[in-house]
Amino acid sequence: MMNMQNMMKQAQKLQKQMEQSQAELAATQFVGKSAQDLVVATLTGDKKVVSIDFNVAVVDPRRYRNAFGYDGSSHQCCN
Repeated sequence: MMNMQNMMKQAQKLQKQMEQSQAELAATQFVGKSAQDLVVATLTGDKKVVSIDFNVAVVDPRRYRNAFGYDGSSHQCCN
């Protein structure tokens, strides 16, 4: 059996590895796409939205303009 000191060292090592993995995951961006790329969402590993892009085929410009202040110059939201 491991003695208590060795177990503590192992636990600290594992904790450090976990923190490094979490930092790497948080810095990673993930892209999700709907069928035919009509909606593309980019998020970070810590669940923060980077961008959401809508294809004009799925958006009624009048409704989108009213809800989000869309001015017609871009097809990108939340950037």
